[in-house]
Amino acid sequence: MLRKHFVCAHLPELNTRHLVADPDDVALLEKYNRETKGMLVAGEREVFLTPDGELCGFFLSLNTGKAQYTDAVRRDPAKAVDKFFELAAKAAEKTHGKLPDDWAALRDGTAPEVAGVADLKLPAPRPVEGKLALRVSVRGGVNMYEGLVGAETVLFSAEEERLLAADGEWPDEHFKRLARTFYTRGGGVHVEVRDASIVGSIRAKGGRLEGSFELRPKEAAERSKRESFRPWIWSKGRLAGDYTLDPKTGRFSSLRLAAVEGQAKFELPNYGDKGVHELHVGVELLR
Repeated sequence: MLRKHFVCAHLPELNTRHLVADPDDVALLEKYNRETKGMLVAGEREVFLTPDGELCGFFLSLNTGKAQYTDAVRRDPAKAVDKFFELAAKAAEKTHGKLPDDWAALRDGTAPEVAGVADLKLPAPRPVEGKLALRVSVRGGVNMYEGLVGAETVLFSAEEERLLAADGEWPDEHFKRLARTFYTRGGGVHVEVRDASIVGSIRAKGGRLEGSFELRPKEAAERSKRESFRPWIWSKGRLAGDYTLDPKTGRFSSLRLAAVEGQAKFELPNYGDKGVHELHVGVELLR
């Protein structure tokens, strides 16, 4: 349906425009944001476009009208799906002058194209040639985002991998490269925690990993990038895991690491004390 009848795109978060590589892309996002009177700044959006780039609708797919990304909402996505088709119909009519003849079959899932898409598997993250790639997944229990998982890949060179695979404490620089990703996503949008605000360590010994971490941001630059909502986000926990090494190369053939008793908190004046919530962190090897 997306390929045949109209264009739907996932619009990146304008608060993190510094992560968008092409200045022309940033200019286009800012143009759409002006057209919507600033409605594209407060979070990622699903947007509906005509083939010539006219924006004819958008919505926040995390928000179904009841709450945002909670477990209950994930189990009952009907309102988000209804909103998608409401805007999809608008985009199709604006593009073609009418709804497609097979619209009902597309909507109820009986169209062959829908069955084909339903059978697709999400692509797994790809390892990076010659690098140690550790995939970090983080899930928090805060407020509206208990069902939201953030994930990113942290890379180390082959030489750095040999240091991590040796018995003993990981070099502080390498520990902090991994630990700075251990924070709740969601309302914080994106934060860049500095080395000085990270304490802890990871120790490897005989196939076991153990350690601890604490992220305590102190400077304004470490708050979220969202101008309208810039909380402090702190987190802490113990770490436990295991690994195996390839006897021929000395490189990791498996690695698992998880936060134990992880905790996190949002702190923002006038936001109200939401208390400490659970923080779940999982790290695994991509190879």
